[in-house]
Amino acid sequence: MKIDKITICNLNSLEGEHTIDFSQEPLRSAGLYAITGDTGSGKTTLLDAICLALYAEAPRFDDAQKISKELLEQIEDKDMRLQADDPRNMLRRGKKEGYAIVEFSTQDGKRYEAGWHIRKKRTGTFDKATRTLRCLSPRKENFNEREIPAQIEQIIGLDYTQFSRTVLLAQNSFANFLKAKRDAKSMLLERLTGTEIYGAISEKIFRLTAQAKERTEAIENQITGILRDKLEA
Repeated sequence: MKIDKITICNLNSLEGEHTIDFSQEPLRSAGLYAITGDTGSGKTTLLDAICLALYAEAPRFDDAQKISKELLEQIEDKDMRLQADDPRNMLRRGKKEGYAIVEFSTQDGKRYEAGWHIRKKRTGTFDKATRTLRCLSPRKENFNEREIPAQIEQIIGLDYTQFSRTVLLAQNSFANFLKAKRDAKSMLLERLTGTEIYGAISEKIFRLTAQAKERTEAIENQITGILRDKLEA
């Protein structure tokens, strides 16, 4: 996949709407990008927004520790009544609405727009975050929200864990891939390089070989039995 456009509104340190359009100059002609800025300027928020729009999850919350429901209810500030790993925590304090939208294209020439939206009620509590996904071209199509998780994984070819460990390595997360088990690494590399078909072929050959070996041994045992019967006769 190729990211064409990112739109962020009221997430963490980024107040208001901000858009990065990679399809327009000078970014269109650039083959390499560098995200720079002071601490707290929104560099990590930009990466989190991509994951939010695609998977409704953000790397900054991967290792967050949950607290009990009883402790949550004791918090007086309604803005803080969210689990530590809840992406809705990214809504900028004092704002009523926020979102992350990503437009991207795939190798087969299709273009999609994925979005994550959050609103706060008049009571100060949060609405459930909503997700959107639509195909922009060559044929426009809107996907049902319940279908989005499976559709995103199918379109991109990676689930959130695989995406965050390979395509987008957030701050201090490179070790996640290095620490992954051997089988997990192999699967990730196969899916990224498109060579998983060779693994499937290898497994099938192994299975067919085992089956052929069993049939051969059965025939050999049958022949041995026939020869024994003739000798005894």
